[in-house]
Amino acid sequence: MAEAFESGSGSLVERLVNTLEAAEEAGGDLRGRQSAALLVVKTKPSGKPWKDIVCNLRIEDHPNPVEELKRLLRLHNAYQHAKKR
Repeated sequence: MAEAFESGSGSLVERLVNTLEAAEEAGGDLRGRQSAALLVVKTKPSGKPWKDIVCNLRIEDHPNPVEELKRLLRLHNAYQHAKKR
């Protein structure tokens, strides 16, 4: 996991998802696969917590949660890109 994070490229969010994927490939959780979550916030709080969220994605019940998290991240990135235009 550490190697996947440290050698990864892209945003912090993308590197974290790649780290989750590496953890799963290394054997994952003994209890099996069902859920995945990712919450990234800005380092400097604005005083408005809802504005400090960079990414908040959750998969509660899915046969392949990390792949589903990656799919939702692609959608999240597309929406963020569209907002900038």
